[in-house]
Amino acid sequence: MAHAFHSGWEVIQCHRTAKNKNNSVAILDAMSEEMNNTIFRKGQRTLGLSCALIGSGMAFRFGLIKEIFASPEIQDNPGEDKVVEMQLIGRAIRVEYIEDAYVYDEKVQRKEVFEKQRTRWLGTQIDNLRPLLSRRMRKNAIKKIYYLKVLEWLLLPRLLLLALFALLLLLCAIDIITGIHLLAPSWGWWLGLMGLYSLTLLIAIPASFYNRNTFKALLKIPILMFAMIRALLGIKKNRSGFIHTPKEFSN
Repeated sequence: MAHAFHSGWEVIQCHRTAKNKNNSVAILDAMSEEMNNTIFRKGQRTLGLSCALIGSGMAFRFGLIKEIFASPEIQDNPGEDKVVEMQLIGRAIRVEYIEDAYVYDEKVQRKEVFEKQRTRWLGTQIDNLRPLLSRRMRKNAIKKIYYLKVLEWLLLPRLLLLALFALLLLLCAIDIITGIHLLAPSWGWWLGLMGLYSLTLLIAIPASFYNRNTFKALLKIPILMFAMIRALLGIKKNRSGFIHTPKEFSN
């Protein structure tokens, strides 16, 4: 990190990784984190773009972060990492990613905690999307970094996308069996898109996750899909304050 600062970087994102993989929910949470690291951090830096902040394991030039936290936009905002990202985009500052600077983070172990955490994440993403799309942000930002960030924030969470793909698979099956055309374009186009997305996720998963415990954990995906849908439906109800994620793992 010191080397990166001396090289001229003002903001650094470390590699946040799982502290625990002690049950199926924790394994899936850890795997999702590593997919995000591969795509939104390592991948974006490989293309010469700014990596996405995670919310922890971050380092800043002190004067810069002091200025950012003095801004009125960040006060009483539970999605402060999103506000920091917008401030950096407006100042045309790129974020470096250091893959071998590990920060160990406790992963959630229960469906109920997972749902509450995702409710907070979805709420802050939606609340901060409007200021991101403002004319002032578009005017001041480096264009390719700005539009990448807009695309990133518009993406549905992975479990919601998988739930949507499950619905599309059902519609494709009805289309093939009955000949009733429920999809436009054709079912072949949608199957190809789903296959490409699935291949992208498989490439983004580190080799260490290809084991028996992970395959057992994959059976929990439908349960977490419903938890994510409940989180989406509960955003409005839970916007009154910060939803704390309890720490429960001890070793």
